[in-house]
Amino acid sequence: MRGMRKRLTGVLILLITSGVSFRSAYASSAQHDAEWAARVKLQIDGLAPGTSVKVRLKNHRKIEGKLGAHAEESFQVNTPQPTEISYTAVKSVIEAPGDQATPGNNQSPPRHHSHLLRNGLIVFGACFAFALVVAVASK
Repeated sequence: MRGMRKRLTGVLILLITSGVSFRSAYASSAQHDAEWAARVKLQIDGLAPGTSVKVRLKNHRKIEGKLGAHAEESFQVNTPQPTEISYTAVKSVIEAPGDQATPGNNQSPPRHHSHLLRNGLIVFGACFAFALVVAVASK
């Protein structure tokens, strides 16, 4: 009876702590998406209409064309037909080669950071927390 009670306590602790971490991860993800959309909007606002752009979307689709009108929630890329794109759907935007760079305009594409260290630390922390819960539950 006593061993069963300890195991149940350990399982409950694990469920409670994982639920809290999932909620905070979701909240930070939504916040990150909103911040990313604001960055993309600023980048698009800094480009002149008619600029050739390459847009990579989060669904891995690529769209190339001339920058058209942009509004509060989306912008247009004129391929043979105008395509409306939401700022939240964008992974990256770069100016297509061939356009003349204006002085002071950054032409380099965004750097893609390796998340190996971050992911390793997350896995280590999760394993440590699990081992801690198991150790507490087994006492």
